[in-house]
Amino acid sequence: MAADKFVSEMAMTDRLYEKDLLRKNQYYADKAVRGKTRQVLESFDKLKGIEGFDADMIDAEKKRAARVMTLANSKALQTLATDKLGINTNSEEYNRLVSMVDYYNQMYNDARDTYDQAVRDLDIKIDESQLEDYLNTYVIDREDPKAAESKQAMINMIRGLSELKAL
Repeated sequence: MAADKFVSEMAMTDRLYEKDLLRKNQYYADKAVRGKTRQVLESFDKLKGIEGFDADMIDAEKKRAARVMTLANSKALQTLATDKLGINTNSEEYNRLVSMVDYYNQMYNDARDTYDQAVRDLDIKIDESQLEDYLNTYVIDREDPKAAESKQAMINMIRGLSELKAL
């Protein structure tokens, strides 16, 4: 039961963190469309040197704010909002749209970075001839009638991983 409570509390903490990010994104979007980008970014610099504020955290938040505000002022997103979705760019609805677009872009980028790191960790450097030699020497039992099929399946798998790595 204690584990259930802990997991439940952690899930709630994650949910609150996400809501906080979305609220801040909406604030940044609102300031951007109102022409207050410079003032917001300058305010982060004023926090540096104040006890209790970590400079790295301030820089990370400033970077995120700049990214969201750039997105809010993006002509492409503004055109999408007004022409395709019927959303006024000076509205709370537009701020929510910007917030969600940034949030899901970051989720995608994080997933892509995790994938790229996993591929790097695999570090597949074996070419097909080396792979075939390795499989013939160490893995494939020549007496097994399915050996050729297994060998080809493994080669195809490595080939597919190598192609994914190239993306």
